[in-house]
Amino acid sequence: MRWLSISVSLVALLLTGCTSTSDLIEQKKGDPEIITTPAEARAEVHSLLENASNVIGGNWHIEESPLPEECDVSSHSDGVYWSGGRRQDGLTDIEGPTNRILHYWQSLGFALETTSYAAEHRAITARAPGGVTLSYGLDLGVILLDVEGRCVGGDWYTIREDIASTLPDPYEKQYGTPPSVPPSEPLPHPAEPS
Repeated sequence: MRWLSISVSLVALLLTGCTSTSDLIEQKKGDPEIITTPAEARAEVHSLLENASNVIGGNWHIEESPLPEECDVSSHSDGVYWSGGRRQDGLTDIEGPTNRILHYWQSLGFALETTSYAAEHRAITARAPGGVTLSYGLDLGVILLDVEGRCVGGDWYTIREDIASTLPDPYEKQYGTPPSVPPSEPLPHPAEPS
């Protein structure tokens, strides 16, 4: 009987200890225990990127997407999440920035994984509450910071359309401002057959 109890405990431990990449993605995509609005989720991504880049210091190229992506909260495509990134080029110090962000994310209680495949490479993945994933990569003098935010309930299409309507036309630089065209006269209705 004791062997059965130990075997069941061991199997349960092994099953809970092994997590695949797809499991981690699913965990990120929805945590019903944490309730936030889409606006708060978007602001959180910006704040996490801003704070991390300030801790590291230097000049950053900002790549935050104003538009959300679809995700699943409790059913298919019933939520949204934001992602963003920042890039800094020309670094000669590898350890300084890496240690600053590592200690900062540790102080926030994030779960961390670190890797390095070469002397000039450093990578850190941080998992924050609510399914937020942050990543830091330094390779050949370039730092990349990325955040994939939490999935919150919301109508992806409506939110995306509302935000897109406030953004400048992405084709305006290439094609110029479209000329204003006066409304055309309505076409006459075809004659009804007699």
